[in-house]
Amino acid sequence: MSDMEWHRTVNREAGFRRCLILYGNVRDLWPTNDGRHLRLSQLLSESLSEQFSIRGTWDGIDGLSFPDSSQLTAFIDQLELSAGADEEGDDYDIGGATDEPSMQTSTGSRIHAPPAYRDPLVAFPAMRQILTSTSSARSLFIIDWSEHLFTTANQQDAEERTQLTNLAKAIAEQPAAQLSSTAFNAPTGLLVIITPALGALPPRFYNHDSRIRLVAVPTPDLESRRSALRRMARDFILRDSTAETDSLDLLAEMTDGMTMVDLRNMAALSRQSDNPLGVDALVNLYRFGEKESPWTQLDESKVAQAGELIQKRVKGQEDAVERVVTMIIRAFLGLAGVQHSRQMTKPKGTLFFVGPTGVGKTELAKSVAEFIFGDENNCIRFDMSEFSQEHADQRLIGAPPGYVGFEEGGQLTNAVAEKPFSVLLFDEIEKAHPRVLDKFLQIRDCDYFHIQYWCQRCKSKTFT
Repeated sequence: MSDMEWHRTVNREAGFRRCLILYGNVRDLWPTNDGRHLRLSQLLSESLSEQFSIRGTWDGIDGLSFPDSSQLTAFIDQLELSAGADEEGDDYDIGGATDEPSMQTSTGSRIHAPPAYRDPLVAFPAMRQILTSTSSARSLFIIDWSEHLFTTANQQDAEERTQLTNLAKAIAEQPAAQLSSTAFNAPTGLLVIITPALGALPPRFYNHDSRIRLVAVPTPDLESRRSALRRMARDFILRDSTAETDSLDLLAEMTDGMTMVDLRNMAALSRQSDNPLGVDALVNLYRFGEKESPWTQLDESKVAQAGELIQKRVKGQEDAVERVVTMIIRAFLGLAGVQHSRQMTKPKGTLFFVGPTGVGKTELAKSVAEFIFGDENNCIRFDMSEFSQEHADQRLIGAPPGYVGFEEGGQLTNAVAEKPFSVLLFDEIEKAHPRVLDKFLQIRDCDYFHIQYWCQRCKSKTFT
């Protein structure tokens, strides 16, 4: 398995926690050294096999399943022992667990329990019975696709409250044997809940409980992507085949924020083109649905005429036009912005137009859009006077995860998604709230923005 920080956290915390909640990039695939790609539940089951002898995985469609029939048999035996030790009779229905093996089904390499265990009102009490038993067998239960378990995170119906209570009691209830000094030598039992969004789970389930640990699963970092791409080198067909290692290293840098599933998709995409694509074209095609950026359509002769063409629309601003042309040349040569950073997280160039009303700031931005992209409508304008409130930054980039409107995105993010190759014009930016202005520090990646901002507040006629 790859050496990931979150994975090390899981292995460590599994030795003493009763519950781990994994959220974030949980629907990804994880490559192994033997060439397989595992889902998160499979990865956890295999990596924790030395700590737990019974390892079950549950979801609402396939029910409860185990890596092999011996673990299913051990699970059923433990249920029968627990039921026999209960002097008050059946507290729960084991749902036909004693049916003949012919009733069991298999999918791939996993063995499924009887169909009754699809019902959480049957499966969860059974998990609780095993996790709270005095048996020496160490048990691990993984609840996958838990985002579909509850209708709403803050309010559940009676049946969902029962399911939630069963899980909470499975975590909190421990027999005396598990609380003795000898219990420190090995895990006592573990419940793992997998969800892509932490907001899908009721907060009261995991808040203020030291038995539970939240573990964020991030997207692969640069080294993980680089390692995965080198293992997938034969799967890609790239134009720069003579420098395959360099091309894959460049691809790893340009896929910041992507998942392993994205990398596999890009490998398949690279094989669908009639002519092999370069790294830049492949990433553009996958991200934006376009092979080539309009920047690649520029040639030296057109760039050489940039100043003359722009001055046909903007009169009397020779210094400003000269600075704009300098930015265009640098971006065309790959000395700034997205090509320079390789991670494709920076704009090609950033310009601050400073001056009183009517001197041509907006017109100059539109002329840049027309010159580079062939249409002045590729200049997307934001009136920043509408973002004077502290919370207005959410209108630009969208609400945080778990808040109302998160799925809708923001005005800025949606505009860039619709027109990835465009000029973004933030008009009257001095009227925006300082919290909104702080977002632009991430774009500029320096504090120089503050200097330019105060120049504009002072109505300076300089141009930078």
